[in-house]
Amino acid sequence: MDFNSLKNLFRDEYQGSTGVINRLDFVETKYANKSNKRHFTGDNEILVSKDNIKFVVSTEWGKDNIINIVDLARKEGFEIQAV
Repeated sequence: MDFNSLKNLFRDEYQGSTGVINRLDFVETKYANKSNKRHFTGDNEILVSKDNIKFVVSTEWGKDNIINIVDLARKEGFEIQAV
């Protein structure tokens, strides 16, 4: 998918303050002076959209917001079970 389509699917409000996904250049600029980038930014964690935009996924998940992604996954046809 292109980046805008991904942003529309993984809406910022699902995560909260940082959004589910963000452009890598945005994250690098916003958190330039911080050791915790609040996103998965390792070399093997950077994703690339169909329109060649590098993006990363938020690391800021907990019991109050993870349900949003679980609900989205179920809506998209994935089977999710609590363990």
